[in-house]
Amino acid sequence: KEIENSGVKVYIKGEQKTNAQIQKDIFVSLLFTLFGILIVLTCLFNSILLSLFALSVIPLSILGVLLGHKIMGMDISFSSLLGFVGLIGIVMNDTLIMLGMIKRSKSLNELLQNASLRVRPILLTSITTVIGLSTLIFFASGESLLMQPLAVSIGFGLIYATIINLFYLPILYSYKRY
Repeated sequence: KEIENSGVKVYIKGEQKTNAQIQKDIFVSLLFTLFGILIVLTCLFNSILLSLFALSVIPLSILGVLLGHKIMGMDISFSSLLGFVGLIGIVMNDTLIMLGMIKRSKSLNELLQNASLRVRPILLTSITTVIGLSTLIFFASGESLLMQPLAVSIGFGLIYATIINLFYLPILYSYKRY
């Protein structure tokens, strides 16, 4: 938009174009990240199916991010998207802990026993992370308000992803295997 007044030209461009480019860049980065994770997981597990099981946790954890923003009355922002990207690494760590243990199972009973052995480590890492983020999630003020959406994405996404890792992965693996 161009405004002319007494020979002075002022250009007002807004942030819409910049935001669209940032969103596009994040989306492309996310695709490369997921593809890279798929390659690493396939090499680790020697199975494309197990790799896809692990990757299926990521889109499901988006529900936790969205729910957290709804509970906190916040809109999704650039900081929220950065938090989701960070969440992917944390979620994949918990997913690898669970899948690494349950893939050793030879029977359904052994699968249940192996999955139950991973409950404590996954819960401890998730709970300590969420507690560490809780002050930023619930009591942000001043400049820390800029980082609150990031913390909400990681905190609520991690809570939801932990539930998914503890129940969904063993159940899904049991259908594949038994």
